[in-house]
Amino acid sequence: MAKEHENKGLDLIEDPEALAEQINKSEEFVKKNKTVIGGAVAVVALAIVAIAYFSSTSGEKEFEAQLELYPTQHYFEQDSLDAVINGSNGASGALDVAEEYSGTKAGNLANFYAGVAFLKKGEYDQAIESLKKFKSSDLLIQARAYSLVGDAYMEKNELANAIEFYQKAVDYKQNESYTPRYMLKLALAQELNNQLAEAVKTYETLEKEFPKSTEVTNAKKNKAKVKAQLLVSQG
Repeated sequence: MAKEHENKGLDLIEDPEALAEQINKSEEFVKKNKTVIGGAVAVVALAIVAIAYFSSTSGEKEFEAQLELYPTQHYFEQDSLDAVINGSNGASGALDVAEEYSGTKAGNLANFYAGVAFLKKGEYDQAIESLKKFKSSDLLIQARAYSLVGDAYMEKNELANAIEFYQKAVDYKQNESYTPRYMLKLALAQELNNQLAEAVKTYETLEKEFPKSTEVTNAKKNKAKVKAQLLVSQG
C-alpha cells in the first residue's frame, strides 16, 4: 500500500503564489525604491514583494537581501529549480541568500524557496533541512511549510515524521481554505502507518469542522473504507 502512495507528497504541493492575494503593500515598496529598482527588475520586485512577506524594509541589510532574492523569485516562477537553489548568470541562489542574510526576512524566505525547489527535484533531505529553517507568523505560509516537510517525509516513507508535520499544519491558524487539505494528508499518512482509528477520527473531525469544504466528499469515502478495514482487523 505504501508503494501505491509513495508519490502522493509531490502531487499535493501547493503553489506558494496563492499567498500573493493577501498582501497589499507591494506597490508602495516598489514606488519608494523605483530609482534603485529599474525596468524589468521592478516587475520581479513587485512579484516577490506581493508574496510578501516584506511588510516594510528594516535597514540596509534587509533591503540588500531583498534585492539579492529577486532573481530567485524570477527563477521560481520559471520553475528553474537549479537556478532557484544555486543562482545563475551571476545572481545569487536561495541557499546563498539564506546563508549570507540570515536573520533577515529575505534570508528566511529564501529557505522556503530552496525547500520547495529541493522537494520538486526529489532531494528530500535537503528540502526538509531548508523548510525547517523557515519561520513565519503569517496566516498561511507557515502551515504550508509544515505541510511540505510532511510531504518530503512521505516520500522518504518516514510516516511518523510525516504525521507530526501534517498535524502541525492542521493545528496552525486553522482556516476554511487550506486546513481541510492538510487534514486529508494527515489522515492518509495515518492510514499508511496503520493508525486506522486515528485516521477515522481525522476524517470525522474534517466533516464536523469543515462541512462545506470540497474535501468532505473524499473524507466520507475514505472514512467508510478505513472503517471497513477496522472491522476486518478486529474480526
